[in-house]
Amino acid sequence: VDADAVAHLRAFWAAMGAKVEVMTPDHHDLVLAITSHLPHLIAYTIVGTADELQQVTESEVIKFSAGGFRDFTRIAASDPTMWRDVFLANKDAVLE
Repeated sequence: VDADAVAHLRAFWAAMGAKVEVMTPDHHDLVLAITSHLPHLIAYTIVGTADELQQVTESEVIKFSAGGFRDFTRIAASDPTMWRDVFLANKDAVLE
């Protein structure tokens, strides 16, 4: 990429108060797979499993869930179509 363009964009975002990190696209994909994509996949899986268990009623899930489960439900409430597309677009890094 053009180093001057990167410097201009970095300065722009820094002026807006952002903490700017520059990395290769492959490294970016790997970092986001670990810090964002996998947590969403885990949240969808846990909430989906709790939803499918016939032996556990909804009131029990609410009664016995702690903050961690509530965090999972918040994360799992995000748009599944968008996350499907994210997983497909970044499949190699997520699988790694």
